[in-house]
Amino acid sequence: MTLHVLKNDYRCLRLFAGCSIFAGLLAWLPVLHAEAPQRCVELTADVTLNEISPKADVHVWIPVPQRSAWQDVRQVVQWEDLPLDLTQEQRFGNKMLHGAGRIDSNSAKFEIVWQVRRREEAKVGAESNAELQAAERALWLRSTAKVPVGGAPLTLLQGISLPVDARARIRVIYDRVLQHMSYDKSRPGYGTGDAVWACDSRFGNCTDFHSLFMSLARSQSIPTQFEIGYPLPTGKKAGQLTGYHCWAWFHQSGLGWQPVDISEADKHPELTDYYFGHLSSDRVAFSVGRDIQLAPAQRGKPLNYFVVPYAEVDGVAIESSQLDFTLSFRDR
Repeated sequence: MTLHVLKNDYRCLRLFAGCSIFAGLLAWLPVLHAEAPQRCVELTADVTLNEISPKADVHVWIPVPQRSAWQDVRQVVQWEDLPLDLTQEQRFGNKMLHGAGRIDSNSAKFEIVWQVRRREEAKVGAESNAELQAAERALWLRSTAKVPVGGAPLTLLQGISLPVDARARIRVIYDRVLQHMSYDKSRPGYGTGDAVWACDSRFGNCTDFHSLFMSLARSQSIPTQFEIGYPLPTGKKAGQLTGYHCWAWFHQSGLGWQPVDISEADKHPELTDYYFGHLSSDRVAFSVGRDIQLAPAQRGKPLNYFVVPYAEVDGVAIESSQLDFTLSFRDR
């Protein structure tokens, strides 16, 4: 068992010397970006691998909140039965914690604590990446296992005259997906982010909405990204996060990356215009991309998306029943 405390991180003062007003002020010393609403939370991830044969070769990969223009992240505590290293896969740039080795018992436990500041993305475009390099553009236009470019989803655009202007064109696609889909988790089949299935079924969760959106946008040569994380409940200051949430980004030349959250627009029709180009601060982003190869690479097939821990024992992915994962939050 190992306990890591990042002693040089002044944010730890809030955890271990909370009675100090001065330490509390130091904890959020970085620029506050007061022009946009923000949410400051402490996240605690508890991960347990069960029913492992002693001395087996264990690899575990744990997703971590990503730093971005809208999200500040500090890891403050790490408790582990197997040493964890911060790694980064090259295709999408996602960082993660990876542990490898042999353990003496039939289980391994990990606890990671982060402090996260999330700001609302309220601008028309991102502050950087107004233009994409050829390799980036190709990455965000390609087909993936469940998001084809072309095929059945294109039937949704038949008979529609798409505007020449890129932003107007993507708004037509946003509205078309919103009209076609209903947010519904009462029936089986949802949640794999299969654009063809979403097109046929006309219902699903956030992964289905945004996979269909990306398929249609990429068919019109508009680069798109898939981003996934967890929603932060409004009206609650602490609790367990019981389900993930995802959204998408599209790229417009000269303006950069711009977000959409179509499943939230479906649940809140009064915010349809808001969620075209805006994201609320009530979320934490954990990874981008689909068909993800971890770092170091897993032996199993690429992950459909990466928002919960993944583990292999002797080169074989463990069953979901062998992995316990909880993520809790408290506002700071």
